[in-house]
Amino acid sequence: MSYLRDAEIVPIEELLNNKALLFSQVRASPDVMAFLMGVVADHVYSHIMSRNIGERLQQLLIIDEAYYLLNSPLAELMVRGGLRKFGLGTIFVTQTLSGVSSDVLQNIPLIIVLGGNDAYVASISQALQLTSEDIKWLTTALPPHMQGLTTKALIMTGPIKRLGTIELEPPLVKGLSQ
Repeated sequence: MSYLRDAEIVPIEELLNNKALLFSQVRASPDVMAFLMGVVADHVYSHIMSRNIGERLQQLLIIDEAYYLLNSPLAELMVRGGLRKFGLGTIFVTQTLSGVSSDVLQNIPLIIVLGGNDAYVASISQALQLTSEDIKWLTTALPPHMQGLTTKALIMTGPIKRLGTIELEPPLVKGLSQ
């Protein structure tokens, strides 16, 4: 409970209105972090599924450090459950895919993999079924701060994989080089 001493209750409508939740107080406890992220995602999922089916995207939910959530049954519901039909787009941001089921990965309509070192690329290559060409492309990427605000990437849309170069914003590059 000491992790939650400064916690506040955020109504779901406020959360879905440009609100960012930070779990910095619980960062030292991965189990508490995973639990809280799961509870918030579950509340958002339940709320969104109670809406009428809509024609357009109304809100966007971005889950950073998504590895805390991607290995749960809730993640599969989120990617398979058609949240987009209810007006919610979801972006999962993670640097690791350990424990993420192939069912979840196969149902994510767009995956962007930034280039990186050999160990990083090796850790994701099996989960994403990367070819030797994909691996070579990603492992030969220079860090963005050394490559003039661009980095190599693999863009996956369903079964189609494309090699690409992504231009990054200067503040993002500063964060990646630290």
